[in-house]
Amino acid sequence: MRMFSAELADRASRLLPNSRALSASREAAPYFAADALGLAAVPTRHVWGRHLAVHREGADGHLVDLGDGLFLAPVDPPRLVRGRRSRRLSELRRAVRALFDLRLALTGGALVAWIALAVATFHSALRLGWVDAIYFTVTTAATVGYGDINLAGAPPWLKLYASLFMILSGIGLALLFALAADAVIGARILQALGVPPRGMRGHVVVVGLGNTGHRIVQHLLDAGVEVAAAEVSEQNRHVGEARRQGVAVLVGDGRYRDSLRALSVEGAAAVIAATDDDLANLETALTAHELNPDARIVIRVFDPEAAMGDGVLSTFEHGSRLWLVAEVWVRPGSPADGMDTALLEREGDLHVLAVRDRAAERWRPAHPDRLEGGHEVLLAGTRERWEQVRALASG
Repeated sequence: MRMFSAELADRASRLLPNSRALSASREAAPYFAADALGLAAVPTRHVWGRHLAVHREGADGHLVDLGDGLFLAPVDPPRLVRGRRSRRLSELRRAVRALFDLRLALTGGALVAWIALAVATFHSALRLGWVDAIYFTVTTAATVGYGDINLAGAPPWLKLYASLFMILSGIGLALLFALAADAVIGARILQALGVPPRGMRGHVVVVGLGNTGHRIVQHLLDAGVEVAAAEVSEQNRHVGEARRQGVAVLVGDGRYRDSLRALSVEGAAAVIAATDDDLANLETALTAHELNPDARIVIRVFDPEAAMGDGVLSTFEHGSRLWLVAEVWVRPGSPADGMDTALLEREGDLHVLAVRDRAAERWRPAHPDRLEGGHEVLLAGTRERWEQVRALASG
């Protein structure tokens, strides 16, 4: 069965005997995320309780020597880049960053300079101490005026100056509060509407929020990486979920420069083109590379050879070919019943990783040398050899 929901797939596999639910997006997403993060070894996935990956260096207890300096070996899951940030912390960071607005800085700077000039003026004209001058200036700017210091006996020019000071200070304070509210509250509103924040850096841009793009975003978020995404359809069911997780989602075509610039692609660490259209993915990648030559570019390209089949648990690349990690059940009386495992591995394009029966599960090199009816066998090999072995085992 092909199924997107991992929870439903697990339940279906437990309830329906001799069945397996697979998700192509669940298989592919870890590769895209790991490539964007620059991980050297990408785990295939958990198969029979272990995590498998292709290494370029030998390791103790490696399973299979694939040749050309490559080894298929069990590994621990990759360490995350850093702990996942909480949503509240991310929102606080965005709010603080929103305060560093050029308009807010210019207005605040002008208001401070205007108040400083007034402090010096009142200090000199009224012969006030610096503390009293500051106190009088602040109360005048705020139009509070307690009356303990006043301009009743001041010269006319000072009264006119104080009147102008109160008017301009009131306008300046109102403008300052308005800009501060726009920066903080406006940032939250823009986030809710899916407008990406300006000036993002070190993030990963994901173009396309289909099933695969959604899975990729989840892996990146779990790694603590900030993500911005683009999706052409606002009706996509993953758009709302991504926004609730703090992902800035732009509803627009990620192929265009304006869309990628809105996602701050110039400061992105990586760009993943994961739509269902090969041409759109390639165009997105080329445009992103022009805007940010230093970013890692990961493209989703459809290949009919990569289609998953019955019994296939995962895939990986070996040289220029696609290899499968798959399982097969040996039917009693079939041609594979009683066959030596060395005979299956003779041509070098298939390896027996483990054999499981009712008594035990034995991994290479402790697996039996001869297959028997009722054995479940975990294999790694090319699709052609896998299909041959499957035919022998089911014969």
